[in-house]
Amino acid sequence: MVHNVNEFKYIFGNVSFCKTTNEAKEIYFDRNIIVSEEDIHLQSKLNVEQKNAYDIILERVYSNKSGAFFIAGPGGTGKTFLYRALLTAIRTKGCIALATASSGVAASILPGGRTAHSRFKIPIDIDENFTLILVNKVH
Repeated sequence: MVHNVNEFKYIFGNVSFCKTTNEAKEIYFDRNIIVSEEDIHLQSKLNVEQKNAYDIILERVYSNKSGAFFIAGPGGTGKTFLYRALLTAIRTKGCIALATASSGVAASILPGGRTAHSRFKIPIDIDENFTLILVNKVH
């Protein structure tokens, strides 16, 4: 379930962030996301594979080491459950956890979730020549 993000070749070049005037508002919003009582108990319900990923990721977060993790799997395998457990663990310690997803539907099921292009102000240039090509890879 845990992969190195470079395996997927989605990031090209350097990723950089710029500060905006809304930074204080964003931090206030992210620090004040309410963690539900149900989410507080998620960690104890993780399966062995989820718990392994959970421990690896949180060890990285709490030791102030950089890292990127890509959690992949078919629908119904517990990815969102793991994300919610991670978000809860980080937020209940007073830290900021940015929940991002590639689609609005996915973002809507994560507490405080937003699409990546919305969160990081990634422009999406769509005009009359825009084409979406879907590729179905079967392994």
